[in-house]
Amino acid sequence: MGLRGRGASFAGRGAIVLAFALPFSTYLTTMARGLFWGDGIELTTVCATLGIAHPTGYPLFTLVGHLFTWLPIGSVAFRVTLFSALSIAAAAALVFGLLRLLHVQRRDAAAELDSGTLALAGALTFAWSIGPWSHATITEVYAFELIFQLAVMVLSFRILRDPSAGSSMLVFLALITGLGMTHHQLTLTLFPFLIAATAAVAVGPRFRTARRRLRLAATLGGAFVCGLTPILYLPLRASQSPPMNWGDPSSPARLFWTLTGGDYLDQRLLSERPGQPFSLESFLSHLAHRSQELADYLVRQLLSSRALPAWVDIVLLILGAILVGLGAARLFRLQPVFTIAWAAAVGLYLTVLMAYNIGDIGDYQLGLYGLLWPVLWIGLVDTARFGSARPIRGSPRRLLPLALPLALLLANYADADRSRSQLADYYARHLLTQLPPRAILLTEGDYATATAWYLQLVEGKRPDVLVYCLNFLYYDWYQKAFEPPDRWGREVSTSPLRPTDGKAFSAELRRLVIEPNVDRFPIFIISTPPMVRRLGKAYRLQAVSSLLPEAAHEKAYLEGVQLPPGVLYQIFPRKEADGKSVEESKKASRLAADSP
Repeated sequence: MGLRGRGASFAGRGAIVLAFALPFSTYLTTMARGLFWGDGIELTTVCATLGIAHPTGYPLFTLVGHLFTWLPIGSVAFRVTLFSALSIAAAAALVFGLLRLLHVQRRDAAAELDSGTLALAGALTFAWSIGPWSHATITEVYAFELIFQLAVMVLSFRILRDPSAGSSMLVFLALITGLGMTHHQLTLTLFPFLIAATAAVAVGPRFRTARRRLRLAATLGGAFVCGLTPILYLPLRASQSPPMNWGDPSSPARLFWTLTGGDYLDQRLLSERPGQPFSLESFLSHLAHRSQELADYLVRQLLSSRALPAWVDIVLLILGAILVGLGAARLFRLQPVFTIAWAAAVGLYLTVLMAYNIGDIGDYQLGLYGLLWPVLWIGLVDTARFGSARPIRGSPRRLLPLALPLALLLANYADADRSRSQLADYYARHLLTQLPPRAILLTEGDYATATAWYLQLVEGKRPDVLVYCLNFLYYDWYQKAFEPPDRWGREVSTSPLRPTDGKAFSAELRRLVIEPNVDRFPIFIISTPPMVRRLGKAYRLQAVSSLLPEAAHEKAYLEGVQLPPGVLYQIFPRKEADGKSVEESKKASRLAADSP
């Protein structure tokens, strides 16, 4: 009895500390020290300046991330990445808590003794899987979302286990769900847990009368609305015209546009390619592609990026599906209502993954892994116990389950390590330094644009350069970012209508941005080869420099990593088609064609 008591005590206190501290320590050694390609550059700038991020605005992430920017350690980018590391480490602790709740439901003699070790092994295996680990080392919103997902699962399971004592916990669950909605709309997939927990409490003996149920509904609604209050940050801050004001959600209509996903929803729902009209053929093609990507992602969680034969992938995928099925069956015997809510959440999440087609849809897969992993682990533990001649007893054998996460730590460390990644910082160092005073820099794509924003707004470099993002040419709210003209006389504008093709786009760009300034101010562009070639027909383009080392393009190509345009061009007016200008234009076009 004493041995079991000591085991249970350790499982309840010491192990949860290890479930947080061990992953966090490895994240600290592998996280990016500066900028890293992705939305993190924009998000870091938004957190540092208290601005408005791309739809859906991420108000809660911005407010919490801003607190991290005040830490007296490292660069601002490092501080916000620390937010991600802490989020995934906290998620690992929540995985431990959930697995602990599930494991102690067993009533065999060894259950209390080894439940802490098994839950710790499951939490560490999750934390050192490549998906969670890779999100802990960069700035992104999905690490923070994982906390809400797992917290909702833990709370709903505890409520469903004892509905008669879960009314106060239910209020907290409603508050957490509301807060999650202010961070990411993926929280919608967690509503089955809230609905199941609410129904279980409402049918209990404390709420038999309609009056008490109405009071419960009002309390839960109030808690949920309180959780939504960070949304108020968006219109209040937007009305102050911050340096970054994506979408300008200062009016009800603009706020609704931001909260519902903006153009990302309009252009990428049920579509194989952005803006493509829905058709059954194109959607089936998208569905096949997404299914293959998702299967590959799930298989690679424990095996990183190492190439394996296709038949091994298939076997591992089938094995994982079997373990999830076994875990779900065991979970259904323990708590059927929770299992039904979990299955509904998984179904909703898969629907989002298959119906939506944004550029970073791959990052959404992290949440699905968070839903599946605790159930898969239960299936794995039950299978291991069934194949064991006797329960795990004795100190050496009790530590045996920890061999899996330790092996995973060693196998994935090199692939997850981003502490030496300096390519984005290299790009940033060369982006604005060589531009002459009062230049206009035309950028295309998130990476180049967000890097310029970070340099100007966070590091205070080259505020005299006017950065104009070509992606926003047709957004009316973007015009508010500029004074027409500014104090030096530069004048840029936006198009009231969305251009129909690349040729129309370049014509509007010339009319609204280049022509008013090309004879008075130096204009530079970092853009894709097609845009450079189109502008080369109307202007003389001269390649100024490459912003990335040559080896970076080859490495990115081999690893399948997207890089921003790497060649900086200056745009000159073509007043006379002399031999020199024609030759320089041809040279610029050739460089654009050769650029990755």
